[in-house]
Amino acid sequence: MRYLPLKLVLGAVSLGLFALGLWDVLANFEPNLCQMTYMFEYPNYVPIEMDESVVKRFPQYGLYVYGEGARTAAYERKVYSGIPVLFIPGNAGSYRQGRSIGSVLLRMSEKRQNSVKFDVFTIDFNEELAALYGGFLSSQTDFVLKCLLHIPSLYGRPHQKEILIGHSVGGLIARGLFLKPGFDTSTVNTIFTLSTPHQPILLVDAEMEEFYADIDDYWSRSANSTLKDVVMVSFAGGHRDVLVRSDRSDLSGLFAGNERFLSMTTTSIPAVWASTDHLCIVWCKQLTLAVAKAIFEMLDGKTKTGLVEDVDRRLETARKYFVNPKPDQNFTADGTTEKPRDLADIRFENSGPLRLNTKKYQPASAHALVVDGSVGDIFIRSNHWRPKWISLCLDASCSGRLPLNISPTRVPWFSENGQFYTLLSDPWKIHPSSSGSSRIVLLFELPKSEDVITLQVEPTPTKESIPSISFWEVLLGVTQRFQPTGSSYFRLHVDLQEIWHALHVDVTVSDQCKTNRGMARFTVPGPFRQDTYKLLQHQRLNRFPLKLQAPAKLGDSFPQLELFLNAECAYDVTITVAWLDVLGQVARFYAVQLPAFFAAVVVMHLLPLYCQEGRSLLLDHVLVNVVAGVVLLFNRNFAEVSGDDIFAGSSIPSAVAMWAAFYLTTYSMVSLFETALLAMVALYSFPIHWIARRYVPVEWFHPVWFIFYCTNLVCFLGSFVSRLQSMQRRTSTWPARVSIFPLFAVFVTVLSYVTCGENGILLALLLYFAKVCYNKRNSVISLSTTTSEVVENTKILLLAVLVTMLNVIPTLVWTKRLPSGLPGLIRSSYSGLDPDPSFTVSIVVGIVLDFAMRKGTNRRATLTRFSGIFDLLMVLVIYGVAAATLVYAQRVFYLITVFMSVLLMVMSCDFVRRIFTDSQPLVSSDEKTR
Repeated sequence: MRYLPLKLVLGAVSLGLFALGLWDVLANFEPNLCQMTYMFEYPNYVPIEMDESVVKRFPQYGLYVYGEGARTAAYERKVYSGIPVLFIPGNAGSYRQGRSIGSVLLRMSEKRQNSVKFDVFTIDFNEELAALYGGFLSSQTDFVLKCLLHIPSLYGRPHQKEILIGHSVGGLIARGLFLKPGFDTSTVNTIFTLSTPHQPILLVDAEMEEFYADIDDYWSRSANSTLKDVVMVSFAGGHRDVLVRSDRSDLSGLFAGNERFLSMTTTSIPAVWASTDHLCIVWCKQLTLAVAKAIFEMLDGKTKTGLVEDVDRRLETARKYFVNPKPDQNFTADGTTEKPRDLADIRFENSGPLRLNTKKYQPASAHALVVDGSVGDIFIRSNHWRPKWISLCLDASCSGRLPLNISPTRVPWFSENGQFYTLLSDPWKIHPSSSGSSRIVLLFELPKSEDVITLQVEPTPTKESIPSISFWEVLLGVTQRFQPTGSSYFRLHVDLQEIWHALHVDVTVSDQCKTNRGMARFTVPGPFRQDTYKLLQHQRLNRFPLKLQAPAKLGDSFPQLELFLNAECAYDVTITVAWLDVLGQVARFYAVQLPAFFAAVVVMHLLPLYCQEGRSLLLDHVLVNVVAGVVLLFNRNFAEVSGDDIFAGSSIPSAVAMWAAFYLTTYSMVSLFETALLAMVALYSFPIHWIARRYVPVEWFHPVWFIFYCTNLVCFLGSFVSRLQSMQRRTSTWPARVSIFPLFAVFVTVLSYVTCGENGILLALLLYFAKVCYNKRNSVISLSTTTSEVVENTKILLLAVLVTMLNVIPTLVWTKRLPSGLPGLIRSSYSGLDPDPSFTVSIVVGIVLDFAMRKGTNRRATLTRFSGIFDLLMVLVIYGVAAATLVYAQRVFYLITVFMSVLLMVMSCDFVRRIFTDSQPLVSSDEKTR
């Protein structure tokens, strides 16, 4: 007890830091910049009649088609004339979420004359929690397969390819279809997934782990064979999506080098440039329009009955609408030279940047900029972009020119359409006439336009002179301040090598800058596109964070901060460490690993029961952590070793530091929770009951009476348990004792079978807590004089509470399935989950706690000559379970329950041994009192 203040301080500080990190994840992000997708007519969902066998097998599921106005009437007459698009909802998702893409496709087809139509079908999964229970995944995939086989029968023409759009877990269902024996892989060639966890966040049960393993195995083996015509685009929501992290939607880690599978955050998509939460990504107007435009452009122009077969064309269309080209690798020359058009004159700019702002309907003009070969890239930005309007002059007078095919990068600006920019890298090397020249001439031909055209061309410093910063330099106090005044473009390299690094960028804009203050772009190299943008809208201070959305394999490249500025304004850029965002990054990427650390610490708290009293357990904790760390370090370097590479995105020193911090944090929290359990048992068993009964009149309506009745209930249960156990204490032969032990375990098993395993675990926990409180009240033991029996019971109670908390998820799923009506509730209460992940462990917990309630009151009084060997065996088991939990269960969540069940079964052997070796007749607490 002398270390209690230190534990309280460590626990409070740890909880506070963790709470700050969670707050950063859940609330500290950009406002929602997505626009709502509205319907112009009342949305309708027409049910599709399925075969009787399908209805009988899947009575809770349904298939609908979305319609508005006249299209609804046509669907009710069973007239289908469009291309089928199937929307698959995700975890707890509704079939009504398909109305956004359905309405946009409907309106776009009506606006385009002689355009093909789309029939948007949507699945009703009864809002099942598929992300929390793997048993739903297989049944949902089977039903979607039945729907895909049934939809072609609605059309009076040959079978055509279908488009799949999956939200959340619905994207996994779309991939899982290809594994089904009855599925024709040629019927689907384009898949869009919205915030789909293609890489698991937590594997909550064995069925989910098997589903992921089968999908990944098939898709990795068949990506270039049976799936060679499939184009799949995965959208991640960015920092606003707190349910599915962006890195979990990354396909590049599963299909390295395969260009047909694109992954990106919504913040990097042209004309979207906004982070979306997990539900917003379904109705975000900017994203929905981009997807709809891509689908229309993928149509086969000849048949107009489906998407084009050419995979390269579909991939090119996807890149056009969802991927920005790299600004320094996006131009080529067609190899043909041309004379300049008949222009009045060419205006040459021999030095300095070229900045133009034309007027409306201004005549066409040509402008040439002479660029010195000693500069770096050439920055070009304009609000309009035309093909081949930039040329390389072949001589000083531009009598001949070489047109450049440039694919610009579209960036947001203070206008609806944004602006376009590019970086020309080494343009003098693209033609022999300019090769080796110390200067080149670029020609810009501006057409006559009804809009104002802005053009900014500015040479940038060489790559060697680009400034760079690192997280560690900023952390150590090295001043990072820049003043890019008088420039239209400024960039610097940002060394964020680890996922938990985060920096703040403060851009101060001068007071005289009233409009078009500028824009910032943070780009991260790699196949997963996670660019973020920030408009400098405030006149004074603009603050935004720099942090990764997914672990990046950077190599020799670094993330880059680009500032698109107004040359007439003055800027002051300061970079500091974003401490709150650092905590948020740690919580976002590594909080899912905390349950494994909690379980390991709780297991290690059992060591005092089997070790010599007064022995220091510091070396035991260090030994277990070192063994687990060595195994995981070996796993990082050798992929064939089984295990999970935790703390991905962090260096080995950072991973070791966070490992130690996590373990110390959970150790202090578990110690604090154990102390709270001791206090709860002491307060609940005697003082609260006594105060409520003595000082609160029964006629008062007071909350204390609720506690009083609950206390009486607990004490009644404890008395009931003790009286049943007194029956066995009156017998002197061990067979009689064994014959009565299944009593409580049978109650637990029956309740688990007819409802859910967690309910049985809760019953066993309540009975054990009642017995502990009953013994505590009758023995009148104060908190300051706890005996070994109370400490032992508390540690067992702590382990039981852990197992109960680990199995809450199946209870949520089972509760969600219960109907609201009472008759239905009665019928459904006898149909539990199939399979139930918590059923087996409920039986184990019931048996173990049954033994624990009837074990000897004093462990030291039941020692035999085999006790030393058994204690050594228990210590080894505790070591093994704790280390295995740290190694294998940090993301495979259900393995924690498996390891806890193994430990509980071994502990039950100790309880049985103590029951059999307790030769003295046991006296009940009631008899002691009398």
